[in-house]
Amino acid sequence: SKALPVGWLTGTLADAPSAQMSMRHAVAFGDNPCGNDRALTTISGLHFVSVAASEPNLPERLRPYAVGGLEAGTACVLTRLAETQRRACGQPVEVTSELLRDICAAARAQTQALQMAAPSPSP
Repeated sequence: SKALPVGWLTGTLADAPSAQMSMRHAVAFGDNPCGNDRALTTISGLHFVSVAASEPNLPERLRPYAVGGLEAGTACVLTRLAETQRRACGQPVEVTSELLRDICAAARAQTQALQMAAPSPSP
C-alpha cells in the first residue's frame, strides 16, 4: 500500500520511529485516486491532489483538488506551494484545505492552458 511509507514517516505504524514528517506540511499526489492511489486519499490529515488526465468517478470531496495534467499538473501545484513558502521567508507553511483548494484552482487553469497550447501530435 502507498499508505505504508506515510505511516512510517508520521510515526503512526507499530515499531516506526518518532515522526519524521508532519501532515500539516504534506501533500500527496497521484494519477489514479480511484485505483492504486486510493489509500493516499483516505489518510486522515493528508491532502491529496489528483493529477489524473481524467477521472470521471472522482469522489466529490476530491474534486476541488483535481488538477489533471499528470507531471505538468504536479509541477504547477509544487511551484505554487514553493512560492507560498518563499513568501513566508522559507518557513514551513501549513497546508490548509482552503490554501490547497486555491492553489489547485490556479494550477488547474494553468494546466488546461498548457494543454491547449501544446501542439497536436501528427498522424
